[in-house]
Amino acid sequence: MSLVTYFIIFTLLVFSIGAYFIFIELNPIAFNGDSSEKSLDIYNTKSNSNASLFSTSKCNEGKENMVRKKLEIQQGIEKQQKQLKRNLRTLNYITLLRADVHIIKDPKRLEEINKLKEGIELQILRNTKILNKYKQLDINSI
Repeated sequence: MSLVTYFIIFTLLVFSIGAYFIFIELNPIAFNGDSSEKSLDIYNTKSNSNASLFSTSKCNEGKENMVRKKLEIQQGIEKQQKQLKRNLRTLNYITLLRADVHIIKDPKRLEEINKLKEGIELQILRNTKILNKYKQLDINSI
């Protein structure tokens, strides 16, 4: 057989396997093995158990608050990490600018860059403090 024939067979095989898994993924009830009523009951109990996770009963309110706080902490950590990375890249760029010969010769430019560098360093310190507070909250919540 030629190389083209092998390629066509391989492509058809990959396509059929992909279609099979997509069909099962989209319709999990049809392939449970038993009667369709039984599989529907299993599917409904699974969806009901997921819905009870976010119910408003007093028992689950504490869990919901814990989950909400943990998500807020994680989002705060991600936000502070992004800002910290951005500020570090800016500081790196400023350091490269200070090495430029033309800027060193001009005292006004050098003074502006030094002020900018000080401001970025202060932002980095603030972001680091806030990030450490979020991480401490995350450790304490576990």
